[in-house]
Order: sequence, then C-alpha cells, then structure tokens
Amino acid sequence: MSGTRPPLLASPSPGTTALPRDLPAVRRRARYVLLVEGAVPALLAPVGLIGAYALAGLLRLPQRLPDGLHAVVLAATLGTAGVLAWRGLRRLDRPDPSALDRRIEQASGLRHRPLQTLADAPVATGDTAVWTTHLARVEA
Repeated sequence: MSGTRPPLLASPSPGTTALPRDLPAVRRRARYVLLVEGAVPALLAPVGLIGAYALAGLLRLPQRLPDGLHAVVLAATLGTAGVLAWRGLRRLDRPDPSALDRRIEQASGLRHRPLQTLADAPVATGDTAVWTTHLARVEA
C-alpha cells in the first residue's frame, strides 16, 4: 500500500469540468464527517458512564446489591447516560456550506479557498467573458 489517499476532488480531464457533478456528493460526505466529529465529543460522557457501569459489572459489584437497589442503579445509570447524550446531541449545529467547503479544501490540500470563488459573482453586469474564464480555471 502506498499510503496516499485519493483527493476528494478528482482533477478533471482536459476539456471537461467534473467539479459541478461531483461537488454535491463531496459536500454530502463532508457534512457527514463534520457531524460525526461534532457528535463524538458530545457522546463521550454517556459512553464513559455506560463503560464505568460495565466495568463495575465485570467486577461483579452490581450483582452484590439487592435486586431492588440493583434495578435503581441500572435505571439511574441508563437514564443519566440518555440525558447526557440528549443534551450533547441537542447542542450540535448543522454545518453551514462555508464550513463544508473549508473542510473539503483542507482535506484536499487546496489553497486560496477556490470553492469560495464558485459562489462569487462579478460586480459589473457587463462583459462576463473574463469571469467565465476565471471560473473555468478555478474548476480545473
């Protein structure tokens, strides 16, 4: 294995622009990555709490308790983990399009934020030949 990753944005062959066709799929994958990266810290506390209860179970500590108290401890642990997970996931924000583009540019090694240029528009409404050429070069 060479250890190199394929770029997120494949370079188009000469004379074609593959970017507009591939960009929605790449943005969708970037959205999933950003959502997972945000969810992992939000779920650390509940997973840690359940892991601590599992460790106590491996040490047979809950089994030593009376059945009623064992049920209360189990319900309290699961309830607390559920509340912690709900609070953490509720605070997650949906990534905005600019964050998606920054993530794609970072992962692909693109410099000077070329995806931001795709959303720009020329100020003058006259001759747009230069602008069209510029966008074609950015897409390439």
